[in-house]
Amino acid sequence: MNLTEATIKALQGKLNEGVVYAQNNLFKLENVNNTEVLVEYRKAYEEKTDLKYIRITRGKNHKCTLIYEDGNTYSFSWGTSGCTLISDSLNQFKWQVVAFIEHECHILLDIDTMDVPNGLLIFYNYHFNAWQLQFEYRNKNANYWCDKNVNNWEEAAKVAGEFFDIFKNCQYQNTKAETGIDIWVAQI
Repeated sequence: MNLTEATIKALQGKLNEGVVYAQNNLFKLENVNNTEVLVEYRKAYEEKTDLKYIRITRGKNHKCTLIYEDGNTYSFSWGTSGCTLISDSLNQFKWQVVAFIEHECHILLDIDTMDVPNGLLIFYNYHFNAWQLQFEYRNKNANYWCDKNVNNWEEAAKVAGEFFDIFKNCQYQNTKAETGIDIWVAQI
């Protein structure tokens, strides 16, 4: 089925949601790619910690690495293959980071568990210098940034097809967002 003009306009209106660097009082999105998300820890002024970055891998299994200012690291994991036993306070911190990534940045960490989306936009994100897939499902957006070796929208479309069969052989319509960015809309 083809997307209606109203749906395309609605998707274009949501385009800017995933284009800026996200941040809140505790975290700032630093980098994202196919395999991991890097978040800067913005220390609360009353907190005495030397934690600088949090890196979480993407996929069915996740490894969280806490990176300290002196270069030391601490890692733990969770996912379909099991988990590392961690303290309650560290577990709570982990879920704060995950909530920031998934709900504020709209980034998929565990793409294999997401429902089949009902829309897809492909565009080049100049803030991250990478091709971005923006899925729409359940009236929400979820973003996925391709690795730097993905050089054009056709290669990005192949990445989308690797995640969801519905995008393997679909046609795409090229249009421009209100911001002037070229986008490709999946015709499913």
